[in-house]
Amino acid sequence: MSFLELSASHLAMLRDESGISDEAIAARGYRTIIDAADLVPFGFAPRQRRVPGLLLPLHTTDGRSGPAIYRPDNPRVVENRRKKNPDGTYPQRVIKYEQPQGESVRVDCPPSCQDQLVDPAVSLFITEGQKKADALVSRGACALALTGVWNWKSRNEYGGTVFTNDLDYIAWEDRRVYLVFDSDVMTKQGVRQALERFTDHLKRKGAVVSHVYLPPLGDGKTGVDNWLVATGKSLAELVALAEGPRPGPKPAPPTVELLDEAPARMTRPLALINGRAYAATWCYVKITQSETQNKEGVIIRHEPPLASFEKRLFIVRDDGVIFGEGGHLPLEKLALEIVLPEIPLAARLLSTPGLKAYAEGSRPGPAMVFQQVKDVVSRFIDFDHSLAEQETMAELVACYILATWFLDAFTVTGYLWPNGDRGSGKTQLLMVIAELAYLGYLVQASGSFAALRDLADYGATLAFDDAENLADPRSTGVEKRALLLAGNRRGSTVPLKEKDGDQNWVTRHVNTFSFRLFSAIHLPDNVLASRTIIIPLIRTPDRYRANADPLEETLWPHPKRQLLDDLWRLALAHLPEMKRYETLVNEEARLTGRNLEPWRAVLATARWLEDQGLTGLWARLVQLSWTYQSERPQLEMDDFTTLVIRALVALSANCARCANHMEYAGGAHWLFSANQLAEQLPEIAADDMQISLDRQIGRKIGMTLRKMRLEKPPRPGGRGNRHWLATLTELQRWAAAYGIPLPEQLME
Repeated sequence: MSFLELSASHLAMLRDESGISDEAIAARGYRTIIDAADLVPFGFAPRQRRVPGLLLPLHTTDGRSGPAIYRPDNPRVVENRRKKNPDGTYPQRVIKYEQPQGESVRVDCPPSCQDQLVDPAVSLFITEGQKKADALVSRGACALALTGVWNWKSRNEYGGTVFTNDLDYIAWEDRRVYLVFDSDVMTKQGVRQALERFTDHLKRKGAVVSHVYLPPLGDGKTGVDNWLVATGKSLAELVALAEGPRPGPKPAPPTVELLDEAPARMTRPLALINGRAYAATWCYVKITQSETQNKEGVIIRHEPPLASFEKRLFIVRDDGVIFGEGGHLPLEKLALEIVLPEIPLAARLLSTPGLKAYAEGSRPGPAMVFQQVKDVVSRFIDFDHSLAEQETMAELVACYILATWFLDAFTVTGYLWPNGDRGSGKTQLLMVIAELAYLGYLVQASGSFAALRDLADYGATLAFDDAENLADPRSTGVEKRALLLAGNRRGSTVPLKEKDGDQNWVTRHVNTFSFRLFSAIHLPDNVLASRTIIIPLIRTPDRYRANADPLEETLWPHPKRQLLDDLWRLALAHLPEMKRYETLVNEEARLTGRNLEPWRAVLATARWLEDQGLTGLWARLVQLSWTYQSERPQLEMDDFTTLVIRALVALSANCARCANHMEYAGGAHWLFSANQLAEQLPEIAADDMQISLDRQIGRKIGMTLRKMRLEKPPRPGGRGNRHWLATLTELQRWAAAYGIPLPEQLME
């Protein structure tokens, strides 16, 4: 058989590479094109006429000749200039097969299969590409060729997508159909989707459809013609590949690595993680789309472009790098697990201008921010007859506000408790602090536990107004009180039972470490008082402050929004360095132990500000913390142990020159009975702490002294009343531990 119209290379391609018989080659009418003019009658555009190439005549299912397909030896390459690669180049696509411009999509039927289309008893193979169909025909199959995996669809006269009419000439009812797509069907999502959709259409027509999954070849070729040539297998062996169910594609199994510690997680909007500070904010972005893609993969251009608005999460690091779409880097580049399910109030977050300013290098001065915060406090609050003069008290509150922004640098926090009669400004002070503190919220005492839990989990500064009920264990829920009392120390958590996404009960550990404030007419109970700085307030005659509402921003001495942004930026820039100042406070402060804890964060902030140029601030607040201890008996209700120690100090001072005062083992000491201490209690106890001098009081005092590990010397001759012994060293130790000043008589 002579093939004068085929070049030697094209004939070798058809015979050797695709395994097509000479009969199938002749029936198709393959032809080599060396003159571009020969392509004009077929409707190919000038850009498609690249010679030499192979012409593949198309034969339709209705027995007629359809448009030809052309395969240039040197195919053209098209750039997609609507997209860009990471290196700045444009994605390219090679056009291996050219279809005449403007021609509709047709299905190809090799001429030898034409008469078999109407017989449903004849199995039908459908593949992509005419050469592959001819390779199947060469082995005795009845085959059809699609010119593309989706080219079993076409458009009707109204522009709608429909099942192509070419397939209406085929008898489908109960016909065995084998779909033989390339071996990459399992790895290319688009090819797999086309296969599944085509299968659904054929099944609706009554066909019995099977998929033939070709094993991949080592040379990278994927077609059925290549597989038949490379393996030398028969049509029956090809059909055997379709036997039995085919498992779906499976991704490579994940790699599991055992980590030495948990991955870093950001669970609060302002966090110190591995020595770096991070702040989260939610900003509105405008999304403009000039093009979209429909379900069929067609690019649709929009004029004018589509515009939408969204609130999105952005994370800014202490070096000014913004993570998030629209920032410097995507969130995926942040080596942290972000767990921020709730979005705080926008007024409490870093604003978009503040975020941009920080990224551009703007850093507020600590002394300036502190002075502005102090100005706001002094504008609205009169500290007349409080713990110290107006200036020092404003500095105390300003340091407390700044400390809330450095929460992650501290191991313990203190509470503030403004105390005074009605109209003394307690709520006013809470409002000022809540407006300036980190995620400050003014919470009514009736607030739900769930709301308080989520706020505390973010480290929010919680200000409770009219907190009398919170101070009473009998009128406050156990869970809410546990949340309040457990939150002053790092690592404090409250375990809760709640349902997960699968509606299973799981234990959640809520982080309760945060700053808190309370206002009440009454004093806090002993447990809360030990963690609290009580600020006494009285009603002010100063109209300038009394008639000013902190929520009226026009009354603020400095712009509120700008000041809040400065506080965010100040915390982000200096949070990593604050940790060492808590250590300095432990070394340099005059207070120790439990007495220091409520003051530690405030003093650490003052110590840091001292290094930032605010000379004298540290000394003033250290002195205030010391003098505060002398006022505690009037500001707090003593617990029974504190009351016993104060009675013991008073008794020892009164007996400094009594007969019981003698030298014992080289040091001053006192002998006393429990009844002697009981006589001191009514005079020492506060007005709101009732002491009952019944028979049990002596036993209760004895149990307290035993817990204090004081000695009971043996009685001479085993007779007489038992006495307790306290040395001067022990008195000094207990007085220092409980913050009780020693009288001059007991000073060495």
